[in-house]
Amino acid sequence: PDMLAYLMNAIYFKSKWQDQFQKRFTEGETFTDEAGSKKFVPMMKQTHEYSYTENTVFQAVRLPYGNGAFSMTVLLPTKGNTVADIIATLCKSDWQNLQYGMETYSVNLWLPRFETKYHIKLNDILSGMGMPLAFDEVLADFKAMSNYASHLDFVQQDAAIKVDEEGTEAAAVSIGGMMKETAFMPERIAVFHADHPFLYIIHEKSSQAILFAGRYSGK
Repeated sequence: PDMLAYLMNAIYFKSKWQDQFQKRFTEGETFTDEAGSKKFVPMMKQTHEYSYTENTVFQAVRLPYGNGAFSMTVLLPTKGNTVADIIATLCKSDWQNLQYGMETYSVNLWLPRFETKYHIKLNDILSGMGMPLAFDEVLADFKAMSNYASHLDFVQQDAAIKVDEEGTEAAAVSIGGMMKETAFMPERIAVFHADHPFLYIIHEKSSQAILFAGRYSGK
């Protein structure tokens, strides 16, 4: 009853792979998390020509959807590295350079079939990024929005993604609650077995704008 408004921003994505996986090839394979624990996951498998690159920190493969306007890039840590190492590397390098540096390989690809949901409250994170006053009952100033606006009570994000043989479905909703006053080289071959935690990024081709980014750890 004390809420003046809920401000919502939602994004939804659903598309089929340009080259779909055959369900008959999906089978249980061992997946090892960063703690060394092992479990069986349904692993989709196929060998196909994809844009691919690798360095000392990670392997990267780009899986296009539909007509190629959107893609998922999967980044898999090399031995001795973690997803955190990939993120640190990407922070220092350019996302577009990574995409433009890929070349066509025949990739023996293993990718888990998975479905995950995620929820996070962003108050502390946003405060740490430089907007703590927005959550302060005394110092917040939203009078330009409404004479009754007091402060942000919470900001949260809920996201869900489903990746299977046909393609991907993903959605995210961010909510803020406002309180009232009170080159083609087919001979190149790569093995990309995503049997340990990896980073995935869904992005648009022309701008390289990132729509979704997540980490899969076997859960």
